[in-house]
Amino acid sequence: MRLRHALRGVADRYDWVVIDTMPSFSRLTTLAMVAATDIVIPVEMRFLETIGLQAIVEKITDVRQSWEIRLD
Repeated sequence: MRLRHALRGVADRYDWVVIDTMPSFSRLTTLAMVAATDIVIPVEMRFLETIGLQAIVEKITDVRQSWEIRLD
């Protein structure tokens, strides 16, 4: 939550803040999901990638619900 609060403290100075993480479900990625207001997931639209995308969306939902962050 520290990163989330820190970003809110500078939100009036920036239009966008990009937090780029590795494509994995690491602790850093989880903390970035908690801090983010929006999430961009670049993928190729092929069958296997869409299955992976579904898993990522489910993980984002789980993380944000467990941290009690309102999904916009």
